[in-house]
Amino acid sequence: MKRALVVDDDKTVAEVLKDMLQMEGWDVMVVDRVKKAIPLCETEVFDVVFSDLMMPDVRGDAFLEELKKKNSPMADRFIIITGADVSEEIQDKVKELGGRLIKKPFYLKDIKEILKDL
Repeated sequence: MKRALVVDDDKTVAEVLKDMLQMEGWDVMVVDRVKKAIPLCETEVFDVVFSDLMMPDVRGDAFLEELKKKNSPMADRFIIITGADVSEEIQDKVKELGGRLIKKPFYLKDIKEILKDL
């Protein structure tokens, strides 16, 4: 079974994404802080990581950068979700690091499309 990590401090968004992924047959782990997610990524293997951009402890793009520095294969399967307008600088940084961006609100078809491209 494929495994996903969802990192979002908004419980509603995290649960909706978890439900969408589970409907597609994924095993999903949810955490509400990047500082909880980083050690998980060191001890667990996830086929995809979804992280909110604007987190209370560490921004999603900094989380992606941390995984990239550690040569984690999860950095290439990293999706940042955000409801905020994202500067071109952040978009370029995420792309350069191998991640992807998806805007809120997102739909099941959007998630399916991303998962298909992994």
